[in-house]
Amino acid sequence: MKLFIAEDEEWIRRGIKKMIRWKELSLELAGEADNGISAAEEIRKCKPDIVLADIRMPGLDGLELVSRLKLDTDAKYIFISGYKEFEYARKAIELNAVSYLLKPVDPEELNEVLHAATEEIMKDRQKNRSAGGQDYLLRVLEEQIIPEEKEQRYFTVLLMPGSAGWFTEDTRIKFLAVLDSYRNKGMKGELHRKSRDEHVIIFSASGKQAFDLHLKHCLASLKAESLANVVWTVGKTVDRMTDIPVSYNQAWQAYVHRPLKYTEGIIYYEEMELAGIFILPFSEETEKIWIGLENGDVQRVQQELDHLFCKLGETEGLGIQGLVDVIFYMALDFAGRIQKRGVGTTLYYARCQELSGKRFQVKNAQEVKLWLEKLLEDMYGGLKREQAKSVQVAVEQVASYIDRHYMEEFSLGDMAEMVWLNTSYLSSSFKKVTGVTFSDYIMKKRMEKASELIRNTGLGIGEIAGMVGYENVKYFSRIFSRTMHMSPSQYREMQKEK
Repeated sequence: MKLFIAEDEEWIRRGIKKMIRWKELSLELAGEADNGISAAEEIRKCKPDIVLADIRMPGLDGLELVSRLKLDTDAKYIFISGYKEFEYARKAIELNAVSYLLKPVDPEELNEVLHAATEEIMKDRQKNRSAGGQDYLLRVLEEQIIPEEKEQRYFTVLLMPGSAGWFTEDTRIKFLAVLDSYRNKGMKGELHRKSRDEHVIIFSASGKQAFDLHLKHCLASLKAESLANVVWTVGKTVDRMTDIPVSYNQAWQAYVHRPLKYTEGIIYYEEMELAGIFILPFSEETEKIWIGLENGDVQRVQQELDHLFCKLGETEGLGIQGLVDVIFYMALDFAGRIQKRGVGTTLYYARCQELSGKRFQVKNAQEVKLWLEKLLEDMYGGLKREQAKSVQVAVEQVASYIDRHYMEEFSLGDMAEMVWLNTSYLSSSFKKVTGVTFSDYIMKKRMEKASELIRNTGLGIGEIAGMVGYENVKYFSRIFSRTMHMSPSQYREMQKEK
C-alpha cells in the first residue's frame, strides 16, 4: 500500500519516515509535501492508500485538505496534532480520518495506527469484492451475467468514445458531480471505463418520465464539462435490464453510421433511425447476431439467424437480389468488427465479393442463409483463436509480474486492470493456462522463495516471512507447513542434516 506524508517541517517528515516499519506494514512512500496545496495536487496524482497529514499546514490545513479531496480519493487519513489542536483534530474523524496522533509522535503508536489503517483498507476491499455491485450494470452490458428483473426500471446507454487522453481525472470528477446532482430527481447514472479510450454512462430510472424530463438536460451538462470536441451517442431507452446491451449496441450503430457532418455533439439512435440515416438495414438483428458470435453462443446465433430470415421473408417487396444486398452489407459489417479484434479479414472480404458477384445465380433465401451460416462459423473460429492467443499473452504477463513482485500486495482486480481483462475471466483463464489458481500461484512463488532463503541464509523466520510478503509470522508458518508438510524450523533443521 502507498503512504503520503504532508508535513511542513522537514525534520519531522524525516523522523516519521525513520519510525515507520515499512516492510512489516507492507507500505511504500508515495510522496511527501510541505504545504497543503502541494499535498492536494500530489495526492490526486499518486492516489495513495493512506495520507499522514499535519493538522496545521501552510496553504491548506489538514481539514481543508480532506474536504477538497474527499470526492477524488478513498484514502484513509491520519492527522498529526499539537496539544492545543486536540479537540480540533477529533473533528477530523468525521472526514474519514481513521485516527490522530499527538506531537511528539510516538513510534509505537504511529505504527499501531498505520497497522489499523491497513487492516481497515483490506476489510473494505474484501467487502467491495464480495459485494460486486459497483460494476454490476457494466457486467450486464458486457453480458457476463444474466440479471434478475426484481422491479420495473428503464435504462439507456451513453457511449463516449474518444482519442487517447480526452478523459482526464478532472473530467471524471466533474462528470460524477453532474450525475450526483440528478440522483434526487429520480435518475441515476453510472460512469464506467469500458476500454482504454471508451467510456459509457448507464442511466437508469424507475419511470420513463424521469428520462423524458431530465436525460437531455443531464447530457447537456455533461457535454459542457467536457473540453474535448467529441461525438457522443445515445441508445434507445429499454424497459428491461437484460436489454442494456441492445441500447449500448444501438449507441455504437449511431456512432459508426453517423453522417460526416457530425464532428461534435450528441447523437440519438432513435432520431437517426426515424430520419432514415442508417445505411445498414436490419441493424438491430445485426447487433443480436454479433453479440452471440462475440460471446461464442452458437445457439443464440442460430436463433437470431432464423429470426432474421423469417423477418426478411415477411418484408414486402424484398426480392432475392435485395436479400443478397442486405446479407452482403451485414457480412461486411461483421468483417469490419472482427478486424478490430485482430482477426485477418482478407478471406472474408473476398467471400463477400463472391456473394455479390453471383447475385443473379442465387436461387432462393435458403442458399443465402447457408452461405451466411458458413461465413459466421468461420468468423467464430477466427475470433476464438485470436481470443485464445490474446488471453495466453495476458496470463503470461500476469505470471511474469507475480514472479517479479510476489512479495508485494496486489489483487486479481489489479492484474485484470493491467491486462485489460474482466476479473472473473482472467481468473478462469489463469487457471486454465497455468493449471493453478491466481492465489495458489502467488503462494507457490512465495513458498519457493521462502524455502530458498531458509536453505541459503541465516535469517530469522520472521524476517523471511516479511521478505516474501507475509506480515503475520504465524500465518506464514501455517501456509509453509501446509505446502511443505513441515514447519519452517523443521525444514531448516532437515537442510542442516544434508
